[in-house]
Amino acid sequence: GMFVRWRIQPMQDLGHHLAMSAIVADYGRPGSLYPDLYEPFDFLAANSLMYTVAGYGGRLVGVTAAVRACMVFYLAGVPLAMLYALRVFGRSPWGAVLSVPLVYNMCFCAGFANFLFAGPLVVLAVPLFYRALHESTAGRLLPVATLFILVFLAHAHAYLWLGVLCFGVTLAVTSAALMSDRPAGERLRLAGTTAMSGLACVAPSLLLFGHWYQRAFGEAR
Repeated sequence: GMFVRWRIQPMQDLGHHLAMSAIVADYGRPGSLYPDLYEPFDFLAANSLMYTVAGYGGRLVGVTAAVRACMVFYLAGVPLAMLYALRVFGRSPWGAVLSVPLVYNMCFCAGFANFLFAGPLVVLAVPLFYRALHESTAGRLLPVATLFILVFLAHAHAYLWLGVLCFGVTLAVTSAALMSDRPAGERLRLAGTTAMSGLACVAPSLLLFGHWYQRAFGEAR
């Protein structure tokens, strides 16, 4: 009801994100005043994904509606991604139900839209990463690598936290392989394959992160 009735939500920073999305939507139009005020939008920078989606989506449905849709993606996406993760790990689906009120947290009240937009992607990445470590095929690894890139583009801090989580997943799966009842050679091979699969999932996004970090904070800035 809140999202149907009010165009602007009770989120402190949402107006800022709405304005940023409006700049992206209007930047390339003839007569736009934004090219004289701002540098061209960087699609490969951290925290840019929501502006890309809302900006270009806003050209079709209006910027306000597009930004609201991005917030609906968070509100509905976190419980749905949680449900999928719980099924992958063999847990009770009630955790997804309990996560519904938790999406209304201080990050939502403050309007940290980029961080919120990354939320469902982070939750979804963990079980997909776990499955990729157990079945290291291109069909498993490529979607996870793409998801890591999307998380980085959505929010840099969320990306780093996802890296911490998946590093723990890699350690757990590798340890399980080393402590299995298989012959020693097979255990080492399986552990090595697991580690290489994890690296393959993360490497493309790490290259993108390093390129952005050098441009943003290094001498290249």
